[in-house]
Amino acid sequence: MKATTIDDFKRKTKEHLDAVYDDQDVLVVVGPKDAHFVILPLEVYQSWKESAYLTSTVANTRRLMESIAQDQAGTLQR
Repeated sequence: MKATTIDDFKRKTKEHLDAVYDDQDVLVVVGPKDAHFVILPLEVYQSWKESAYLTSTVANTRRLMESIAQDQAGTLQR
């Protein structure tokens, strides 16, 4: 994760966005009055949302862990 000021982000927007995309990383932009913003690639955001959903309940988490274990053991039923 990298951080920059809002003024630097304004001056170097293209370079910052290219770096965020190329590195598939997060950029924190610090603005005035402790206003912080997070910039990340859409794919990363979607992955986080999917992970949050998949682990949103104990039952979902259990099913996911069981599926991962079956896949690693080579016993996954499709």
